[in-house]
Amino acid sequence: MTLDKYDLLPGVVQSTSDPECKGRIKCIIPGIFESGTSTDNLPWVYPLGMSRYQSFSKMMNGCKVWILRNRDNKFEFWYLPMFDYHSTVTKAYVAANYDNDPEVIICRDGGGKVGILTYDDTNGFKERLNEDYIHLTPNNKIELKAAEAKIRMEGSKITVGQDGATYEPAVLGDTLVGILNELQGAMAELKSACGCDQHTMPLQPGFQKCVSILSKANTILCANTSVN
Repeated sequence: MTLDKYDLLPGVVQSTSDPECKGRIKCIIPGIFESGTSTDNLPWVYPLGMSRYQSFSKMMNGCKVWILRNRDNKFEFWYLPMFDYHSTVTKAYVAANYDNDPEVIICRDGGGKVGILTYDDTNGFKERLNEDYIHLTPNNKIELKAAEAKIRMEGSKITVGQDGATYEPAVLGDTLVGILNELQGAMAELKSACGCDQHTMPLQPGFQKCVSILSKANTILCANTSVN
């Protein structure tokens, strides 16, 4: 490829429906393929390259691109994405964080369905899909939100539960089971002591019921979750 044989032209993506899934597109190119031209009559325009090994990004209809046209071969067209704010989400984020050295790593705005991954010096990394997100901040805080659930890690503190609800401390399972086992033993002693006097013998069934309930203490432990 010798670049002096190519023209660099602006274009607008009209179709991204590539049956071979190669990232090919069909474009309107002012002065060559005008708006209103049937998609079937437009040639395939091939991606010129990829930004990372095996990376892939499917273009979206209406996006602006730069087209390389081979003057010696009217069927050869290549494209490069043109810098443009295709999404108001990207534009709003960059404007709000321009002084924080922002990076928009990916943004897919499908009209009401937005996936975006960003980084800036103030907010750190944030990966968002609609209202759900994963947020890693520069001050050692991590948040994960999905629907009404949120996990927040800050320093040595972790909170898990419904977003906006009141949080209470978690319980150490092994410690609690140990306390309940001691309580079971004490109940067993009380049951035995009650059998020594006819006036306290009626209490034995109640103490026995307590012993039976407390014997199930190990069942309160989670199989796959541990805290400290």
